[in-house]
Amino acid sequence: YGFQDQNIADVSKDPVYRRIDVDLVVSRGTKAPKMVEAKARTKDWHDIGLELVTNTTNNTPGWAYNTRSHIITQFAIDTLTLHVIDAPKMQHWLSCIDVSRRKTKRAKNYNDGHYYSDSIIFPVSLDEARKAGWLTHTYRYNQQTQQYDLIQKIS
Repeated sequence: YGFQDQNIADVSKDPVYRRIDVDLVVSRGTKAPKMVEAKARTKDWHDIGLELVTNTTNNTPGWAYNTRSHIITQFAIDTLTLHVIDAPKMQHWLSCIDVSRRKTKRAKNYNDGHYYSDSIIFPVSLDEARKAGWLTHTYRYNQQTQQYDLIQKIS
């Protein structure tokens, strides 16, 4: 995605960045830095799981609404697949659809292996995300070369 050999700062523990759901800041020379929200799933469900509610007890809005990142990455650990999402486009799309008429799932949230809340996830098919224009790239990690191979770039 063009982040090779760039200055990448991990800001995931910084309380200011945590409030706006940003994990990484990528500096690119004289260009404006890009903020990235990095997500991981243990299983590849062949969809994009958008978190609508991060804590069902408090009804706290999830990262799909709260992130101020430019890019969201969603990594599936079992298949080593990385999806790259244009966050502002996804949020605009999300604001234009009636989520109440769509199927959602309840999921458990973990941080550093510790359960901390239940959330509501909105699974969006890869096809729908591509057609909507916010799923921009899909990569697979190649363990032999230790690099990501581009599987699909959406124009």
